[in-house]
Amino acid sequence: MQTFIVVFCRGSSVILFFTGLVKLITILGEDTLLSRPNLVFAFLSNRQVFFVAATLELAIARNLLLHRGNVMKLRLTACLSTLLVAYRFWLWLVGYNGSCHCLDTFKGNLRIDPGLAQVLTNILLLYLLLTRRSLRPIRRFGA
Repeated sequence: MQTFIVVFCRGSSVILFFTGLVKLITILGEDTLLSRPNLVFAFLSNRQVFFVAATLELAIARNLLLHRGNVMKLRLTACLSTLLVAYRFWLWLVGYNGSCHCLDTFKGNLRIDPGLAQVLTNILLLYLLLTRRSLRPIRRFGA
């Protein structure tokens, strides 16, 4: 079980470092989408929401790599993945059915089809959601 947790945390840190870095690169761009109000947090621009998300992702990625407590690592990852799912659910509630704009720069530079990019981001989110499953044995054995 320990090996699974170590591999999971390293994989999660790579994913979060990558997505956080791409979001930081995205907010440096001049896309008009960045200055528009965010659909979930209307009092913030998309640029501000991307900055907060990138900061959280990079901070948690750093924690996953540098700290020793596996339970805390899993809880942080579970909390972040839950926030990401809640954010996407809220987008769905307000009627937004498009792809996630957080990785637009990455999609544009690599010429990735938006549908494929959406599938990839969903797969990454599902990987992070594995945290819920990996926390169960820790709770059961009281570690």
